Amino acid sequence: MAKSYSVDLREKVASFVDRDHSCREAARVFGVSPSFVIKLMAKRRTTGSLAARPRGGTVGKLHAHRDFVVAAVAA
Repeated sequence: MAKSYSVDLREKVASFVDRDHSCREAARVFGVSPSFVIKLMAKRRTTGSLAARPRGGTVGKLHAHRDFVVAAVAA
């Protein structure tokens, strides 16, 4: 899975768009997809933040039975 773009890049892209450039032009200049720039600017309008959303966070199917599994393996 790909990593999130850095906050530094996000700030540069947003600053570029703020200087009256289009989202598509920003995408071309910074080598990102137009949809990334459009979504980034929409996120800043709604939340005021350029930070990426947290990633991951899924818990495995055996997490609820962790203690039992560890004890069984130890025995």
